[in-house]
Amino acid sequence: MAFAQPLALLFLGLSIPIAMLYLMKQRRRSVEVSTLLFWESVLHDEQSSISFARLRKLLSLLLQILFVILLTLALAQPLFARDVLGGRRHVLLLDRSASMTVQERSGTRFDEAQRRAHAIVGGMSQADSAM
Repeated sequence: MAFAQPLALLFLGLSIPIAMLYLMKQRRRSVEVSTLLFWESVLHDEQSSISFARLRKLLSLLLQILFVILLTLALAQPLFARDVLGGRRHVLLLDRSASMTVQERSGTRFDEAQRRAHAIVGGMSQADSAM
């Protein structure tokens, strides 16, 4: 597989700052209170939701990195082997009706059609096919 715009792969570098932002820890503000009586239930609920918060944070990170990867691939325009080799298919059809026997400047219309067909076949690459 090749890329039509390989420089667009540099956009994958955007995933580094995204990961760095997720690795930064938020500092909690410490506040002095007179009693912990009212805060014990809040702290208990917070402890149970920490694992879900970590899972949500990880899922968010993975989705953002996946978005950057997909955007980069779209910008890089990947080419597959058939596109790179230029394998085209040609169908050549020559009309043998009476109208093709009309004389033109360089011979009959059929002769001109044959010359054009030979030019197409001569200009084909090795990966092309014709019928």
